Amino acid sequence: MLRSMWWRKPRTVTFWTDLSPDTCLRQLREQTDQAELTIFSFSGCKGSKAVLSTSDGHEFKLWKRRYYHNSFAPILFGILEAQSRGTLIRGHFDMHRPVKLFMMIWLGFATLIGTPLILQTLAGDMHGDNWVGLIVPPALVLWGILLPEFGRWMGRSEERYLLEFLETTLVARPYLDALPVEAQELDNRPLG
Repeated sequence: MLRSMWWRKPRTVTFWTDLSPDTCLRQLREQTDQAELTIFSFSGCKGSKAVLSTSDGHEFKLWKRRYYHNSFAPILFGILEAQSRGTLIRGHFDMHRPVKLFMMIWLGFATLIGTPLILQTLAGDMHGDNWVGLIVPPALVLWGILLPEFGRWMGRSEERYLLEFLETTLVARPYLDALPVEAQELDNRPLG
């Protein structure tokens, strides 16, 4: 679980395709629905295709259409880089920046307000239900850590789905598999 914590470095992927960047963008637009919000859809976006997208120049975002709200589900942020005989597709999985920023603010606020409250409770300066001062601040911090992890767990199959979608739609393959053996960086350490 610690390996997947939301504040850690996102998982990166690199693919190669023989298609040009413009062809890749055209394919992505044809195979996805553009993320246009509407109130007349259970998913919140127009269309019915399984993958939603946005693009700006050679940058794109892909995420799976879902019929429930999950701000912490993975989104594939990618960029298409033209090469001499094809396109290098670099991407990483992460959540939207506003969601990440909100969670950082949440944790900072809970820590900033909670620490003095706990210290006052332990010093005995507060009266009444002292247990509230000991339980609530750590619970708010724990909630700020576990809620994004639960959201990522709910969307655990979406990363694999998006990678398979990218491979199929752009006729792409993992970057190292696309290179000839002599061009690959090989691990030349002895076994054992």
